[in-house]
Amino acid sequence: MKLSLYCVCWVVFVLMMGIDVSAQEGGRLLKAANTLYDNFDYERAIELYKDVLIEDNSEEAKLRLAQCYLLLGNFEQTAYWYKLLTAQQTNNYDYKLAYAQVLQRIGNYSEAKKWYLDYAKYDVWGEKLAKNCDLIPNLRQKVANYEISIPSFNSNAADFSPIALD
Repeated sequence: MKLSLYCVCWVVFVLMMGIDVSAQEGGRLLKAANTLYDNFDYERAIELYKDVLIEDNSEEAKLRLAQCYLLLGNFEQTAYWYKLLTAQQTNNYDYKLAYAQVLQRIGNYSEAKKWYLDYAKYDVWGEKLAKNCDLIPNLRQKVANYEISIPSFNSNAADFSPIALD
């Protein structure tokens, strides 16, 4: 009986050591990914943040993934990671605002409006942003009514640049 208890304790100890080692590895990966992020190497940072998430459900890694994809202009992936963050942290209004903004950016105005209204519980500005989601489709339709062209009297200089008057 004592031998089996000793074996169980030994197995638990070994497993605990393995968990500690993997947590340290995840911490090193996160630190390396943050260094790449700080050095504007977003594509390589993305790979390391994904490796961190294999080991740990890190909120910081998800946020940085969303930010990397945003900075690289991949708004679909940005939306994916902010969606996960809003599910993980339901009371974080910064995530809700960022998610709504990226949804609006990819043209999902109805879903963006829902998230802006949720954000409005925290800040009244959310209501104004939600109203804009109703206006944007109408503005896009009106774009066809206008034509942009370079005037014939324009030169290579900055003809229409603003100046300060005293």
